[in-house]
Amino acid sequence: MGYIDRLQNGLLGKLAGGFPQSKIRVSTKTAAYTCIDGDSGTLFVASGIVTFTLPAVGFTGWHAWFSAVTDNEMLILAPAAGSIIAFNDLAANSVSYTEAGDQIGGSFHVVSTGTKWLVMPLNYGDGVLTQTIGIVT
Repeated sequence: MGYIDRLQNGLLGKLAGGFPQSKIRVSTKTAAYTCIDGDSGTLFVASGIVTFTLPAVGFTGWHAWFSAVTDNEMLILAPAAGSIIAFNDLAANSVSYTEAGDQIGGSFHVVSTGTKWLVMPLNYGDGVLTQTIGIVT
């Protein structure tokens, strides 16, 4: 098979049929889990009481999502004391959804700056029901 044939059957064939859709890696956890460098880009689903320990800060841009699918506490734990930046706190140790009855759907997007972890809540609030986030310094 020549170069033109390979090109037509490879790239051009994909263009004609469309590229496969990009997919996010999803990992369900039911117990404590320590994230590793290779977990970057993963959506972690907490099904039960789950503590996620972040990897050591060092890689700028490492990121993951964490979401609770049961009414149980989901905790994001710093790998070193004071290495989380959370709401109104530059040196937090952990962030969690703590209010029983309001934890399902509670989520965090976590991104490494290279020196700290930005932990950003993705929660719900409709003016009546608001999810409560606990921050430990």
